[in-house]
Amino acid sequence: MKYVMVTDLKGHWDNMRTRWGNPTNSTSYPQHMLRSGLTPNNLQNGTPTILINIHTGQAWEGYIDKISLKNQKIHFQVHISQQLPQIPPQYASWTNGWYADPPLSTSSSAAYIPTSGVHPTVEQILDVISQHEVSLRYLPLFISRLRHTQNWREFEELSHLLLRLLGIHTLCAFSSNEQKGHSDGFFKIGKLAVIYDITLDQNYQQTKAQQIQNFLAQIEKDPIECCSQTISLVGCYRQVWILTRGTTQVVKQHASQVGQIVVKEVSIECLVKTYIERMENLCMNEDELADRLRHL
Repeated sequence: MKYVMVTDLKGHWDNMRTRWGNPTNSTSYPQHMLRSGLTPNNLQNGTPTILINIHTGQAWEGYIDKISLKNQKIHFQVHISQQLPQIPPQYASWTNGWYADPPLSTSSSAAYIPTSGVHPTVEQILDVISQHEVSLRYLPLFISRLRHTQNWREFEELSHLLLRLLGIHTLCAFSSNEQKGHSDGFFKIGKLAVIYDITLDQNYQQTKAQQIQNFLAQIEKDPIECCSQTISLVGCYRQVWILTRGTTQVVKQHASQVGQIVVKEVSIECLVKTYIERMENLCMNEDELADRLRHL
């Protein structure tokens, strides 16, 4: 097992400073940032650790020790052995947190609260929430349905809702009765404009090949007519998203008269993590969110 520690704090992990500006290798995490079944009681000194800063896009290998708990914070010291050439791909979409890899509990497992015929206390519930892999305190109840439903219509409806919850306000979801052969929706946030399609089909690159070409033609237009609105795309980065339960990846890059258009598969799980990250970083503004979504 190893730890994966993700942050966006300045100076982490190779140039950390005290509040007085002096170099240090000591830092801390709030207890609620523990993921993957980790608790203050099962943390181990000397565990190999991947240290990631998602703000700078850098990563290091090393280990941590001198772990202690004080005022709901886990304090520790960082020891770096080497910098990695890039963030390991399997961790590239992970958000702020302290993870175990492999996890001590999985995101698909239900949080267990012992009842023994009596109602759990508030303290028990909060303890389970703080230990669970994902920040359950931020997740709406429909996320579980989104992760597991096999009904394509329900998957589409809940995916639209998730995009709204991210903070995307200029969004048009097309009616499933009117969209046959067309995209499922369009949104614009900051300087990012996206035509998106939602599917449970794992073979979409073959079954939707012609539709993807249609989506590219649609996003090349300016302006776009959407839900009785005329939306200008001048100066926007244009993308086509295929929302799935798969892996976030670039499918193709299309050169057009309006610039490079990226077609990418975007995992629903990646959007859930982005939502959690936004809840944990209340200072993230619309432009920062647009930039984060653009670089998924």
